[in-house]
Parts: sequence; structure tokens; C-alpha cells
Amino acid sequence: MRQQHAIIFGVLFSIFGMADCFPALAARISVSDSLGPLSVEAALVQGKVLLGGPGDVSMALTLRAQETPPRHFLPVRPPIDLVVVLDRSGSMSGAKFAAARQAIAELIQRLRPQDRFALVSYANGVSRHTDLKPMNRYHRQAATEILFGITTGGGTNLGGGLQSGIALLRQHRPSGRQGRALLISDGLANQGVTDPHQLGEMAAAASEDRLAVTTIGVGLEFNEQLLSLLADRGAGRYYFLEHANDFAAIFTREWEHIQATAVSGIRVRIELPDGIRLIAASGYPVTRHPGAAEFTPGDLLDGQERTLYLSFRVPTDAVGPIRFGDIQIRFQDDRQPYELTFRHHLEIACSASPDAVRAAVDKDRWAEKVVREDVNHLKESVAADIKSGRREAALKKIRAFKAAGEAANASVGSARVSEALDETAQTLEAEVTEAFAGPPAASLEKRKQRSKALQYEGYQQRRAVP
Repeated sequence: MRQQHAIIFGVLFSIFGMADCFPALAARISVSDSLGPLSVEAALVQGKVLLGGPGDVSMALTLRAQETPPRHFLPVRPPIDLVVVLDRSGSMSGAKFAAARQAIAELIQRLRPQDRFALVSYANGVSRHTDLKPMNRYHRQAATEILFGITTGGGTNLGGGLQSGIALLRQHRPSGRQGRALLISDGLANQGVTDPHQLGEMAAAASEDRLAVTTIGVGLEFNEQLLSLLADRGAGRYYFLEHANDFAAIFTREWEHIQATAVSGIRVRIELPDGIRLIAASGYPVTRHPGAAEFTPGDLLDGQERTLYLSFRVPTDAVGPIRFGDIQIRFQDDRQPYELTFRHHLEIACSASPDAVRAAVDKDRWAEKVVREDVNHLKESVAADIKSGRREAALKKIRAFKAAGEAANASVGSARVSEALDETAQTLEAEVTEAFAGPPAASLEKRKQRSKALQYEGYQQRRAVP
């Protein structure tokens, strides 16, 4: 219980700090630059921390893709290599599999002759039904016929399917082509590689090769934490389909995103001087190295802007300036790779004056962080409690979050934050109460549904996924 209490309040303090020693920003401290199709701004949400305080600091990292001219002025869209990795385990039988096959068939029809497509399926084992083939009339028809000949049965060797799909993308891949694996699953990985860390490393290795892994979870039995992890590590997107008849809409949405991608392969690396740690990056998995940390926030669409909130912990043992290290952004567009590095470092001051610290808050930026980052982090955390049957832990977490937020907001005075805290606490408490209501069997189904839906909502909004 003591450990759980510490975890809950550790998260809350990293969000808000203590009310009477709240880390804050005296004046906007930011750096910005642009290169090729991407512009970037890094801005501290606070400019001072309290001497001897927890040292929690937030940074808003805003990525903007240049809006391209009207289509008739553009060169032809680069060709796409697309591999669909289809779950054909026994649990996919019936309406789910029929809807998935129909949606894939429609996707095949959208591909141009210069685009290439391959189909992999998995159950106990893995089947490579087609190699990457250009989607001319003959190959389009052949792929569709093969698709409708696949039958279901067996377990779920998700790792084998993912590995085979990525391998196909790597083979004979010319430069200038987008490469994406689209993985579909409705159940738990129970054959072959099942360890989430190992599966995540497979997806991460694909992103290192400038490939992307998008995941689609259908129904209520799959592992949403695993599929969202694979999408994050694989620089792709994660989708939750409660109903199989939503397959077509999701495939259309993903296809439109692929076509509209302007900046891909984004990798953020932050140099960390002694004593500074990167704690979190808008939910994206953080890879830590000696003196640095990095994460991959996925692609940007044409004209898209995304703001990610990074949480740091800095030393507060002496009054004076604390300087952050280089921020390096690596990315590519249709033509070439780029590397943008900020060498004009952000700087925060450690102050002995609580009043000076409180006066240094960027009120609007802090309010946006609470509403976008912290509230949705809470949703993901509460979703995990609902899934695991921890009703009281979820309710306690919601109430503690609101109390800490109100204490912090007493110093800042944001009406937007006050409203968000009230609405969030009321909505989430009702969600938890309803999920656990009724007979055990009915409650279990509601918990599965609500945990997945709530996790998906928090996941998308926290990462600013379109």
C-alpha cells in the first residue's frame, strides 16, 4: 500500500508540484528553428524551480510540418511498400475475419501500380502469402484471390507475424519509398515470442530502418498496452476497433494518413547534463543512454502541428542557473534525411524564493499541459486499474489527482484547469463506478470495454494523434 501511495503521488507531484513550492516560468524560455519541411519550438513551461524542491520541470516540444502547395503543383507522391500482417487465429473466425478481409481487399484496390503490397498471416505459425509486388492489374487480382482463400484456426504467434512483415519490407527496398507494416490482432500473443520487451525491440528496429509499424486491435480480448507499445516503438499509429464493421473506416483513415505524410522517421535526442533526467515524453517509450535520452514520436502529416510535453527532473541543491543540453531532431521527407540541432540551450533558474518561483509560471502553457498531457495520462492510468480490477485504487488516484491539481492551481489561478479538474474527476469516477457495477460476468465485459476505450482516448489525445 505504501509503495502504491508513493507511485500515485509521485506522478501527481511530477504533474503539479507542491502548491507552496511549485516549479514555474518567470518569462517564456524557448528556442526555435526550422530545416527543410520541419519547424520546431522547445519551450519550458516554467523558468524557475525552488531550492530544495522536487525539481520537476516540463517542456513543450512543438513540431510543425510545412504545408505543401496545392496538389497540382506537387510532384507525384512517392510510392508505398505496404505489408498487411493479418491475425488468422481461431478467435478471429466469423464476422471479424470477414470484415478484415473485405477492408484489406478495398485497400488493395486503392494502391497504384507503382505501390507494392504483400500479405502475411499468423496463427500458431506464420504464412507469407505474397512477396512485395507492384499493384498492377494482375498482381492486384492475385493478391485479392489469395486473401479470400485464407482460413482461420489456431493460436496467436503475433511476434512471428510481425517479424516476417518487417523482413519483407527490408528486402530489396529502394530508396524514396515509404515502408509500413499494418498489423491486425484480436487476442493475446500466446505462441512464439510473447515478451512485450522483445516484441517492442522488433518494432523499434524497424523504425531505425525508417520503416513504420501500425497496429489495429479488434474486439475486447487483445492486449492494448502491447499494441500501443508496438506502434510507439515502431513510429506508427495504434487503433482500437471495438466492432469489426469499423475496419473499413480505419483502413481508409490509415491510407489517407500514409498519403498525407510529410515528415517521417522523426527521432528526438536530448543531451542531459549531470543531474538532469528525462522522466517521460508524452507517453512515448524513452530510450536512455549515458548522458542522453531519445524517443520516436511518429510522423507528421502535411501542415500538421503537434505539441508533446516532456517531463524532466533537475537538481535543486544550489541557487543558480541550470542549463539543458542539445536537442537534436532527425527526420526525413520524400527526398532526403535531415538533422536539426538546437545548440542555444534552454535554461532554468533554481531560486530560494517561493514567490519568485510561483510568479514565473507561463499560465497558458501550464494549463494546456494539464488539460492535454496530465489529464490524459490519468485516463491511461485509470484504464489500467479498471482492466486489473482495482476499483478502489482507481478512485483514490482520481481524487488524489484532483486534490493535488487544485492545490497547485491555487497558485496559478487558471479557470481552464479548475474546470478540467472538476469535469475529469466527475467523469472518471462515474466511468469506474459503472464499470464495476452489476453481476461479475457483466462487470467483467464492461471493464474490458471501458478500459480499452479509455486507454485509447488518453493515448490519442496525449500524443496529439490525428
